[in-house]
Amino acid sequence: MSSEEKDLLAEMDVLSTEMERLFYRLFHPKLPLKTSGGPCWHPLTDIHETEDSFVVKMELAGVTKEDMTIQLEGDRLTIIGIRREQPCQGVKAYHQMEINYGRFERVILLRAAVEREAISACFEEGFLEIRIPKAIPGHNVTRIEIVSEEE
Repeated sequence: MSSEEKDLLAEMDVLSTEMERLFYRLFHPKLPLKTSGGPCWHPLTDIHETEDSFVVKMELAGVTKEDMTIQLEGDRLTIIGIRREQPCQGVKAYHQMEINYGRFERVILLRAAVEREAISACFEEGFLEIRIPKAIPGHNVTRIEIVSEEE
């Protein structure tokens, strides 16, 4: 098999994977979490659910925790950061470049009630893992006292 044929097969494999992701997103629209983002590169992200939480795992090799910001505003969990390109000395020509550098942003819409104060993040070996505990039913209930206008 020639290298051109191998390259074509590799491209077809990538296309197949992306099509599977697209169809999955089309036919599973009621997931409790949804991702979106702007015109930046998008780190590979897995989102799964356990019995008591949602877990976001993001591949961020080469990014430092100082170059990342995680914030929760309303129902939007936003991860923003930058992967800085390391200059290579003596490079004559690049034959392949697949690693994305620069600014990234991922927005995850929380479509379920969560314990906002208990969200935690851990960054180890190039992976960011964010644990988002599910809200306990009745836990966020506030009793409101009724007062009459006569008092």
